[in-house]
Amino acid sequence: MKPTPHTPIDRTRKALVFGLAALLTATGASGQSIDADTLRRLQEENAALRRQVAELQGTSQPAAPAATSSTPAARSAQPSPVAPTAGLPPPSEPGVVSLSPFEVSSDRDYGYVKTNSITATRIGARIMDTPLQIQVLSEDFLQDTNMTDIQDVLRYSATSGGDNQMGILQPATGFTPSGAITTRGFPINARLQNSIRRYTVYSLDNVERVELIRGPASVFFGQAFPGGVINYVTKQAEFRTLPTTMTYRWTPDGGNKASIDQNTVLLRDKIAFRNYASWENSGFQRDFEKRQGFTIMPQLNIRVLDRLSVRAELEYTERRDNLAAHAWMWPQGWFDAFANPSVELMNSANINPALTLAERQALYRTRIGGQNVGNWMADVRNAAGDQGLPIWTNANFMQGSTFEALEGNRKFNPHGRDSTTDEEVTNIQVVVDARPFDWLSSRYTWNRAHAYYFERKSQARPNADGRTYNTLVGLTWRYYDVAPEDHIFDNIVSFDLGPTKNKLLFGGIYRKGDNQFGGNSPSPATGAVTGAPTGTNFEGIPGVGNAGAFGLQALRDRNGNLMTALQVFTEYDPTIHPFPAIGRITERQRPVIDRYKPKNTEWYASYQGAFFQDRLNVMAGYREERTYNRQQQLFSNPPWYGSFANMLDVLDPSEYAKYDISESYQRSLLTSQGGDSIQYGATYAITPEINVYAGFSQSYLPNGGFKAIYNETVVRDRATLLGRNPDTEVARIRSQGSDSVLGNEEGTNTEVGIKTQLFDNKIVATVSLFRLERTNRRTDDLAAQADEPLNYDQNGVRTGNILRWFAAEATQRTEGTEAEVIWSPNRNYQLVGSAGYMWTAKTVSDPSVDRNTNVNANAVFNTRLPGAPEYSFNLWNKYSFTDGTLAGFTVGGGLRYRSEIVIAQARDWDASRGGLTAGNYTVFDALLGYNTELWGIPTSFNLNVTNVFDKLHSEGGWNYARGREFVLTTRVSF
Repeated sequence: MKPTPHTPIDRTRKALVFGLAALLTATGASGQSIDADTLRRLQEENAALRRQVAELQGTSQPAAPAATSSTPAARSAQPSPVAPTAGLPPPSEPGVVSLSPFEVSSDRDYGYVKTNSITATRIGARIMDTPLQIQVLSEDFLQDTNMTDIQDVLRYSATSGGDNQMGILQPATGFTPSGAITTRGFPINARLQNSIRRYTVYSLDNVERVELIRGPASVFFGQAFPGGVINYVTKQAEFRTLPTTMTYRWTPDGGNKASIDQNTVLLRDKIAFRNYASWENSGFQRDFEKRQGFTIMPQLNIRVLDRLSVRAELEYTERRDNLAAHAWMWPQGWFDAFANPSVELMNSANINPALTLAERQALYRTRIGGQNVGNWMADVRNAAGDQGLPIWTNANFMQGSTFEALEGNRKFNPHGRDSTTDEEVTNIQVVVDARPFDWLSSRYTWNRAHAYYFERKSQARPNADGRTYNTLVGLTWRYYDVAPEDHIFDNIVSFDLGPTKNKLLFGGIYRKGDNQFGGNSPSPATGAVTGAPTGTNFEGIPGVGNAGAFGLQALRDRNGNLMTALQVFTEYDPTIHPFPAIGRITERQRPVIDRYKPKNTEWYASYQGAFFQDRLNVMAGYREERTYNRQQQLFSNPPWYGSFANMLDVLDPSEYAKYDISESYQRSLLTSQGGDSIQYGATYAITPEINVYAGFSQSYLPNGGFKAIYNETVVRDRATLLGRNPDTEVARIRSQGSDSVLGNEEGTNTEVGIKTQLFDNKIVATVSLFRLERTNRRTDDLAAQADEPLNYDQNGVRTGNILRWFAAEATQRTEGTEAEVIWSPNRNYQLVGSAGYMWTAKTVSDPSVDRNTNVNANAVFNTRLPGAPEYSFNLWNKYSFTDGTLAGFTVGGGLRYRSEIVIAQARDWDASRGGLTAGNYTVFDALLGYNTELWGIPTSFNLNVTNVFDKLHSEGGWNYARGREFVLTTRVSF
């Protein structure tokens, strides 16, 4: 290495750095015995030293300490730069760049401790002063606990339920969030990156922190389910010297991921550039599992003037997955009934008793064979005289396999070869921060995204013979192509009125998009025989299998019979056949089925005030939003695949039949839908380190469309059939509100609690009591449908829903308590703990389920809400050795506990009757790290072991979480 010249400035800088380190060491070693006056003096001297170091380096913030951020122990001890908590003050010294009030940072942050949040208020505000439950997962914590994707971030959160299928599920929409991740018993579909909605790819690449707000916190982020908000905050280009960090991640299953993070100050205090790039080519625990992709994220930060800065960020991500999380859950009774049908089941199925036993059994095998497990269960219920029996039970789950080759084999991947999901994200963001006056700070954000998701997927499911699989179940491909553009305006007015401090945030969002969706359901030839003589159609069959009698590729069954193309896929025998690949029969195409061009207009205002010498902090906010959709549905109509220019025009009803367009669906999109959200609360400082708080928040979701779905042409035809006047009937249903827009559903949260920052942030904790409700949910109005005369034919027989009436009256409720704590008694040790108890998680009302007649009534009203564990407990702690023989080593460990979690409130899963449930697990994780220098380069090695004891468990759905996983991560900084 080239030696560094020792100039007077260098020596002075080193002296200041050592002085700063000594102060930090003294502060950390003093523990809780330090008095308040000494603490204030040390903090003032600390801040002065940082300013002097910054002046010597020509930057706004201190130089990186000798132990770089790649070293966990060093990160824990390193204070973050000072950031203002109110307004954007003018630079007080040359070369000092103040942070925007829209950013989050604090000189009290270190390691796992984060004392400020932006997600709850859209302003960088103290968590202590915010009347909501806020959890911040720091970069250190994410790395130490081996979190890599969105399904991981709830592992160490109280009252949460996970979903291990997140990596293989289609993206979210406003009404159907992707995956079943929950907090406080309700879904989370507000998934943000830098406070802007994210459509797909929720990786933790280049993330500085993840903020989780529980409950309906939609005043600043729009319509959402009441579970809460997850906001990823990425790292940004900084005006200071930061080490370049290179990371390599390896797993024994073939996981390989590398990344580089590099920050450069191009022009002192004026231009900073940062680039993050990652590449991955990983295999995982199950057969065929993989993840391939890369991300590049260059960022530019330009300080145009003291009061004007511009930040630009580009992200391009590609990812291809074949991930499986499914478990064996097929009832053994079904296989047994196929092998040896009982008399009771055959009688229940009305198999002719006059036939011989062999003839009756053959007919019954036909009834329940293949994939017809539902027919078998119907016969079981009829034979038992009990229609409430669940089909998916704990007794049938996680019991291995009937198949010889799969007995106890957890590596089996039911998605098989070529079942992949492809995701692409291009995101461009420009942020302009300005402070035209001392009392006004403004921000304009322009964000243009293009998110593309394509999946080609099938699932192998067993046939009733207990020997073969049908690999074409759910065979389909589909894509989502979404291109939103956001214009966001935020303004903060700060002013004092006497002894009070006040902030008024107001702003708005204009969003437009072009969203396209498509899909298809291909199938192979039904008669082709693999290995048949020349001239027989066998093209397109995957190249798998043994040479046939004619020297061609062939597959045979166990009896030596040649298999047709269809049989290759529907009678796959894992004991003798390779898994058939679906790629050859699912050509990637992009015909448009649906296309939307939505527009959103949103505005919001929020007040924050500090009274009584800042002891009382109040907050109140309001948001109003309106969405307008224009869509033309395209249903398997080849002339429209080209998506020509006028496809979004409003068609005359006379043309609906011509283009096979749903009249009722088209009508529902001619309206605009809107709603509002409110949020208010207060915190009060009992002591400088203990606050009590109370808050209320309310969100909304459009229920979509009108009170009834119908086709006017069909209504008129049915009226004529029944001898009724068509005009009169149309007028009648409209007078009954068929064309009235169904009201919004709402989520409301009421909570009270205590927040602490004890002993100079050594104990940061929140304890809360909450009551959360999801009301006015859209359901079928069964009574109105049953009373509708047009739903019956001329013989008085119910023929289905000519008119499908809806009501917005269903209500769900959770009540409970949560506690979260971060304890750092000294700079070497950090602990994160959380616990939750939800004594209520129930459906209060649902008009679509009659308590007396509906077969699902017991599961709906007498079991807990899905994804709502009654008890949850999480604990993670880490210790970094800095002295003695073990200096440089880090050890950590954690546990995660969930009580039983209901998967679905339906008869087939009825938990009160032994139906399949998730949860009920305790899982342990571990960390072993070593920090050193190799050839003078700071280097760290971390070995993470997730699920140390290889616990077979589900975090929320019926699918498995991953088994024991070893991950070795190496980081070098230079």
